[in-house]
Amino acid sequence: MSEFFDQTLSQFIVPGYQTGYYELLCLSTNSYSDGVRNFNINDFDPYFYLSVSDFNTQYANAADTESRYAGEGSSPTTFELKAYEIRLKFSMPIRVNSNGYTNLGFDLLYNYGIFGYYGSKTKITGRYKSNTPTVPITSGASSIVIDNIVEFLDLNTPFSITIYSDDNSESLETLNVSSVNKSTKTLNLSSSTIYTHTPSKSYVSVNTSIISSFPNTFSILSLREGLFTDCLVDKITFNIKPDSSIVAEFEIVALNLNSQFQVNARDNFNNILSQLKKYRPYQTISGANFRILPYSNSTGFYGLDDVKNSPFMYGFRGLELTNFFINDVSLEISNNLEASFTLKSRTSVLNQNAGDNLLPFAYSSKGRKVESTINYTSSINPYLLFEKIAGPNSLNGGGLIYHFDKFSATFHEIAYSPGDTSATMDDNVKKSLKWAMTTGNLNYIPSIIPE
Repeated sequence: MSEFFDQTLSQFIVPGYQTGYYELLCLSTNSYSDGVRNFNINDFDPYFYLSVSDFNTQYANAADTESRYAGEGSSPTTFELKAYEIRLKFSMPIRVNSNGYTNLGFDLLYNYGIFGYYGSKTKITGRYKSNTPTVPITSGASSIVIDNIVEFLDLNTPFSITIYSDDNSESLETLNVSSVNKSTKTLNLSSSTIYTHTPSKSYVSVNTSIISSFPNTFSILSLREGLFTDCLVDKITFNIKPDSSIVAEFEIVALNLNSQFQVNARDNFNNILSQLKKYRPYQTISGANFRILPYSNSTGFYGLDDVKNSPFMYGFRGLELTNFFINDVSLEISNNLEASFTLKSRTSVLNQNAGDNLLPFAYSSKGRKVESTINYTSSINPYLLFEKIAGPNSLNGGGLIYHFDKFSATFHEIAYSPGDTSATMDDNVKKSLKWAMTTGNLNYIPSIIPE
């Protein structure tokens, strides 16, 4: 048992009843897409520990049926396990260390979010095929016969495969395939195998590559939940108010959860605490330091007329962004990830197949979306208003720069959508303005720039 429970907690506290600040979240650039057989606690760099103010998980795996069947009586006698997803949500106050750099965990998650639209890595898997499946194939084999050769035909040779066993009882092996024979369902190897493999529990797997300048999948280790693997950032939301710290909310999807690694987080808790003590002091970023600045337009008018000819806006055209009148701002970056379900599990254990197939095979994006809402107090002075006409930023004096004090994000091309107005007799008139990012460059990335 870790000293954590002896020294950090009192004898009256038992595991499972601590308050939330006893949770631990560690991020690793290793997504464990090839399985957790080679799990290593050292993959979780102390620089990427996540300092969050709340942490929530959603599994939504219902065990009931929506229908009542004939003859069941007053109480149901059947149930069903439906497909489900694993989602994590947490809020991370943005912090800056004494060197002036933001928390590296936030930086890494933001980059993962920007490239999350590439979706999940996918695999091509084939099980060993043999007339004597329980008889091991000794080392020195120059070819492998598999059950689904068709998926391997589209791969350009040579390509790399990895040989696994269902129960992890046999040695993992990575080899190159020199050619594929469709008629015999054979993978011909560039070099012979060096380990023994039993056909009844062995399979080969190939990871398909994602063309990206930055990897987009990762894993998260939780003290209370376990190891979330093949994670993708689905959504990042910034909530900015002048009277509070700036907080980034992350919504993450994972392809799998391995609860057995809770023990590894627990047994290394004291070592992790010692690493955290080496951190430089941090300060949070106040929303009072947030600024919105104009950026010169680059979109053109798209055939639309100038704003001065609009009867809706004439006489109340705001020329500048007046931060003094802004009450709060929200910024959302969403990858619109959608789960795909298939009969993906190809193990020899039927119960494991049934459980694995309830989880998504992969996530794909329906397109990244960046949008923001600005709530502001309306002034009677026409030239202090933040009035915009719907359409591209060329009609509104250019794009926007969101300045977070220690870093900034520039949105070159945006389309405005004027929002609502609310007013009461005993309060200021409040209005909202919405915009969504557009781009004339397919490779444009809304990066954050240190200041």
